[in-house]
Amino acid sequence: MTFQKQSILQIEKSYSMNIAHHEDGPELLIGSEIKGHNYRFNWKTKDATTIGEEIGGTMTMLPLPHRSADYVSVMGMYPPFLGETAGAYFNKFLGNHAEWETRQVLSLPFAHRLEILQGQEHDYLFVASVAEHKENPEDWSQPGKVFATVIHEDLNPADFELVAGGITRNHGMIVHRFKDGPALLVSGKEGILAIRENPGGSTRFAKDTLFKNEVSEMFLHDLDGDGEDELVTIEPFHGNKLGVYKNIGENWCLEFSDELIFGHGLWVGDFNETPTIFVGNRADHCDLYAYQPSAKGSLEFTRNILEPKTGTTQTIVFEYQNQSILAASNPLNSEVACYTQTEAAHD
Repeated sequence: MTFQKQSILQIEKSYSMNIAHHEDGPELLIGSEIKGHNYRFNWKTKDATTIGEEIGGTMTMLPLPHRSADYVSVMGMYPPFLGETAGAYFNKFLGNHAEWETRQVLSLPFAHRLEILQGQEHDYLFVASVAEHKENPEDWSQPGKVFATVIHEDLNPADFELVAGGITRNHGMIVHRFKDGPALLVSGKEGILAIRENPGGSTRFAKDTLFKNEVSEMFLHDLDGDGEDELVTIEPFHGNKLGVYKNIGENWCLEFSDELIFGHGLWVGDFNETPTIFVGNRADHCDLYAYQPSAKGSLEFTRNILEPKTGTTQTIVFEYQNQSILAASNPLNSEVACYTQTEAAHD
């Protein structure tokens, strides 16, 4: 497979990446891990506009559901894990000359990830910390926590409740279907925890352990076309292994693995209708990898170097004019780049 690259924005130490969908087309949300502005990039017009204050340390950016431009973010977490002032922010678009109101809604030292779970009763905002406290970047003695609140216009710290503790080195956070409903999946040294709404229960949320290995990032997707999702992981934290697991009975069985070096920026899904895994390496060669099945229905994969020496931190895929586009944050080049596939892999 071959790809064509387009560099769309120069930003020092680019880190976070997400997509917002509007009537006029997709819009990229982009942030840096050092102090600086966040950006919105309109894919149709190719215009980049700055967002709010120069806080930076932007680990996650996520559009709010049912809103035209507002989003939430984790900011204030600077390398290497300097996050005493980190927290969750509400970023409201005021509309006048691209003005923004940026307001911290939860002070959470060493906050790292956030997600939105759209439940049966409410939409919930979840925020997780990588640790409760760190004496130095290598100190992992105090595990992180997960907090949640019902989303509303005037969020404040008192709205958040503690949902889970004892999560060491949290790095991955996604929403996926689990036990016939949407669930928040949170990864750490302790494995992958599934948190879901619990209507009628004694607690607002139910919790289950989905996977017991230490996981840095994860995705679930049907890679072999049998109707069941496989689990794709980076292991352990900032790890050296890509794993593809199939659920057999009550066990996750390893079907494919490959070597990574400081694995980061995992995305898994259908790219131009072909199951695809994108993952970056942040150390050594720092290449951005693309994996596709060796044959249709297979869980053996062919690895291609999509681009060398990128140090990719986050990736996201979106569709535009019937074509899949990969957006990647490449800090080694101080850029955000987009890739389109020009030649598919052969069966």
